[in-house]
Amino acid sequence: MNRITIHDWRKGHLDAMSFVTDAYYLRIANQLAAIGTSLSGDGGLDKGLMKEVALSLAYYFEDVVSGIGVWQAFTTKHKELYDRFLPFYEIDEASYYPDEVNRVDVAFLVWLYVQKSKSESVINPENPFLMMLSVALYEVLDEAFERAPINDDLLNLLQAEAVEADFFPIKGLMMRLATQSFLLRPFIEGRREAIDGEIDAILGDTIEPSPRAYEFKTILAFNRTTGPLSLYTRDWLVLMLRQWGMEAQAARVAAIESLPFGLYLLDGFDDCHLFVQDASGCSYKVLRDAFDGSLVDAQLREHKVLVSSLVKYDGEWMPNGLSAWYTTRLPFDELVRLKASQEQERGKGDIFRARSKKKSMRYFKTAQDYLDWLKQDFGLSEYMDMPDDFMKIDRPAVYLSEEEGLLYVPGGARVIYDRDNPYYDPVFARANALGFLVSEAVAPKELVRYLVDNRMLPDAHLKHLHSAERGLELVQQNMDFMARCLRNDGY
Repeated sequence: MNRITIHDWRKGHLDAMSFVTDAYYLRIANQLAAIGTSLSGDGGLDKGLMKEVALSLAYYFEDVVSGIGVWQAFTTKHKELYDRFLPFYEIDEASYYPDEVNRVDVAFLVWLYVQKSKSESVINPENPFLMMLSVALYEVLDEAFERAPINDDLLNLLQAEAVEADFFPIKGLMMRLATQSFLLRPFIEGRREAIDGEIDAILGDTIEPSPRAYEFKTILAFNRTTGPLSLYTRDWLVLMLRQWGMEAQAARVAAIESLPFGLYLLDGFDDCHLFVQDASGCSYKVLRDAFDGSLVDAQLREHKVLVSSLVKYDGEWMPNGLSAWYTTRLPFDELVRLKASQEQERGKGDIFRARSKKKSMRYFKTAQDYLDWLKQDFGLSEYMDMPDDFMKIDRPAVYLSEEEGLLYVPGGARVIYDRDNPYYDPVFARANALGFLVSEAVAPKELVRYLVDNRMLPDAHLKHLHSAERGLELVQQNMDFMARCLRNDGY
């Protein structure tokens, strides 16, 4: 087994500085890894994944023992949303102690790390090997719990950062929480493609690795939901602050607003603020001294367009992440034209949005039936034609969304249960409904929210060794959680 080093430990810690408790928790991590590796043999977890699982459980152990609050942020919010501390597992709530280690906590974290390494499939959380492994790993933590050292220094350090009046300590804490905490780190890769695309759209793909990494962390921490409940990092931090009894700072963090990385036209400035507007015409007053370096008046007269994210903290807007300037307004004007074109296209969907208030779902036997409906009900051209591949689609469905207009769902009529849907196919649904729930490539999040709220995926299930009924129950009782946890589109 490759031993876990102090470098490995600090790389995933909420603070990279050394603490007197590091040696103890590193020893626990290696003990967990050794047990997991011996149990895995040739058919279990590979050594790299077992190392990640062991580290995550050691961080969880330190978190619970020391009152850091990452884990309790999750169980507190899960309890608020679903009236139980954890998904999936049978829990005697009277004997579950959120501030102690619990066997089901370990089982969930083992499942989470394995699941996030197997994005092409959904792992049964009651997989017999994972459950057996979880019991063995839990026994290590349970036996060590009473004598484990409390990392007061880490807790005090985090709390000191949280009470700083300045924004940047809070930003640093949020970025580390999003990228280094054991609970949120497994969700980074699922957000990477979309965030990289956002950076490339504004700065191109020639940006150096270091500033790109910094901007990636900024966008992830401020403009993306993350973690097993798909919350903004701000919301995870608020839950921790409330556990620490820091209600005033929790309210301050909860009030943070963030605008996307993009272009902002400079309208003017005074001694304290810059006045900018976005492509939609909304205006913002941005603190002048929040920019790196000096922004002298002569420079500002040359600057035309700000490239940045913006964040509002404690009542003031300021730049967030990388900032640059164009000395011409042409890029902004092009963005305005693009946005106007997008709004025009969106306006074409108003006829569908109006219908959504009456009946949200439509089901069709063939793609031709769908086209005939468009022509008859919405007056689309009789000469409208579609590619051959589109015309071969069987049993399509349509969701009329108030936000997005018309969402076309190939094969949806065979999967979505509705008393008005004559094409529902239970056999097909049992094989495919889970993909609708957990994959953004199969069904858009707006549709999935509607399906979950209205219980329209009744055959979505997991394969289960004990019984088909239990596999069905696991999904049906945890639908909203599974969509939050397994999708990457901000469900």
